[in-house]
Amino acid sequence: MTNPVRATEIPIAVTVEAGKDYWWCSCGLSKTQPFCDGSHSGSTFTPVKYSATESKPVYFCGCKASAKQPLCDGSHRNPVAAPAIYDIALQDANGQATTLAAYKGNVLLIVNVASKCGLTPQYAGLEKLNQEWAGSGLQVLGFPCNDFAAQEPGSSAEIAEFCQLNYGVSFPVLAKISINSAPRHDLYRHLIAAQPQAISCGNDNLREKLGKLGLLPKIESDLMWNFEKFLVGRKGQVLARFAPDVAPDDAALLAAIQAALTDHS
Repeated sequence: MTNPVRATEIPIAVTVEAGKDYWWCSCGLSKTQPFCDGSHSGSTFTPVKYSATESKPVYFCGCKASAKQPLCDGSHRNPVAAPAIYDIALQDANGQATTLAAYKGNVLLIVNVASKCGLTPQYAGLEKLNQEWAGSGLQVLGFPCNDFAAQEPGSSAEIAEFCQLNYGVSFPVLAKISINSAPRHDLYRHLIAAQPQAISCGNDNLREKLGKLGLLPKIESDLMWNFEKFLVGRKGQVLARFAPDVAPDDAALLAAIQAALTDHS
């Protein structure tokens, strides 16, 4: 294989998934840069194959600093950041294109929600949080997902009606997305890469229950279940991740939210 022509020697941060092959290339033919489909090997731009054996953040780079091409340690320049959280493409409950740009400057609590889960009553606590702290800058956002024992089977309209009728939910509940299933939505790629491990509620009851039912995720960094919570700061930084059974009124969660709200730096 000839040496690839590389457009940049700036490390590009990417979270790879175990078992997947990645063709690193600077051909510019792909919308999924820095990758292509590997189909033009032998041309001027020669893809370099990388087979991921585990899910983790890595740096793809065209530098000569590493013996493990196309990877480097990312230390010699500031990495090219993945798209800011505010730029990630989303859809609202009506299927209209949107982003999180409207929430710049707010503290966000992003929650994967479900209507038929034992944790579904957390909707009430999340609504209370949103009502009580909205004036200070908190915004709760719900993202329905059917990945966890198919506990969110409804349409967006059905989900919205359920939330309103049963819990009086006023915070945005957006379109259903994939989180642990492929293809994982870019929002959760971003969140998981920033916070690969959740803060526990202090016991393993939920984990043990899911384990007995064979429902634990195969990859440790995947979400464990419905109602996992990501806390995002006013500048878009992913500050913390809380396990599904961390209730909305949990002291650790409340303290983290309060700290984020008071941080205007």
